[in-house]
Amino acid sequence: MKIGIISNLYPPFVRGGAEVIARTMAQGLSERLQHVFVVSTQPFEGMRSLIPRERVDDGIKIYRFFPLNLYFYLSDYRFPLVIRALWRCIDMLNLHSYYCVRRILVKERPDVVITHNLTGIGFLMPVLLHRLGIRHVHVLHDVQLVEPSGIILHGHEFGLRHFFLRCAGYHALMRKLFSTVSVVISPSKFLLDFYRRHRFFEAVESKIMTNPIRMPATVPRRQVPHDELRLLYIGQLTPGKGIMQLADVVRSTRVPVSLAVIGSGPLLLQLRKKAEEDPRITLLGWRTHADVELKLSESDIVVVPTLCYDNSPTVVLEALSHGVPVIASDIGGAKELIRVGTNGWIFPVEQWSELQRLIEWLAAHRDEIRRAAAVARSSIENASVAEYCSRLLTVLEAYR
Repeated sequence: MKIGIISNLYPPFVRGGAEVIARTMAQGLSERLQHVFVVSTQPFEGMRSLIPRERVDDGIKIYRFFPLNLYFYLSDYRFPLVIRALWRCIDMLNLHSYYCVRRILVKERPDVVITHNLTGIGFLMPVLLHRLGIRHVHVLHDVQLVEPSGIILHGHEFGLRHFFLRCAGYHALMRKLFSTVSVVISPSKFLLDFYRRHRFFEAVESKIMTNPIRMPATVPRRQVPHDELRLLYIGQLTPGKGIMQLADVVRSTRVPVSLAVIGSGPLLLQLRKKAEEDPRITLLGWRTHADVELKLSESDIVVVPTLCYDNSPTVVLEALSHGVPVIASDIGGAKELIRVGTNGWIFPVEQWSELQRLIEWLAAHRDEIRRAAAVARSSIENASVAEYCSRLLTVLEAYR
């Protein structure tokens, strides 16, 4: 089967977990002897970058081009709100991107196309696939079809911004553009239910499939002498991720505990000040995947204290696949991956005193952590790349 994958970003251009999942999917399908090609974007590199160029990476054909717009998607932080709003308007109905991708699809003639996040490559992709008569499977990653930023914070679900987007027709336009999708795949029940409540995909078949994760062949645990409970945070240092509050919790705990932080973002300087005041907090900056794996092998628990409605955080799967239990706030799809007391623990979102009590309790009950670590990997066996791609191919075969 010839399968096309369209993703706004594709490694090495990365912002979050969606593009990593797109690559994992492409590699997994290719390993199962499917003919896979990828269409994605790149930064502006002169007029030639406006034309799709082809290269082969890991045996997968990848087309990249710069969609004609004010800037490259990953450069949005450099521009004021007015410019970003204009960029969004162009992006939604980007005809240059439409015709570039059309040219590729006419050449490749795929049996089915899988789309991931489309912000930056254009939201006309569903229209294009429908007009070409190509089966379309869309994979959900966040709430961007309702909230363009993809982020909705707890307590801000029905604010003025949400009301404005609805009144401005953004929701209605997205519903219309995605009404012709053949199948929608959601990594969590939470995200699918979220879109159903906003009247998306009402006549579209849906599947819930946990995102794929490459399970390490072995999970070595480094025996580093320690007395404290070793916590690890991996992710962006932004207000919606709860990292500042987690640091405050660690500073308030009355038991031996340490927190290692892997990531970067706008809160780095503020967090660095907290770390200077408390040696139990260590900032490691952004690290390679190999470095992350090494740190996981030294950690007792990964903490995901998010304040926003995340879909199915990759960090939860990454931790569990390495035999590290997880503490997560009970918001979004993260809690669907955690079996309380078996492979991790849940605390009420924004209830930081509850998180502190949980950490202190676990510090006094290390056997609970060891038991959770022993079953962490087996708890997500259905998320292995092999299992995921097997289920995905069953879905694709049914809609050829």
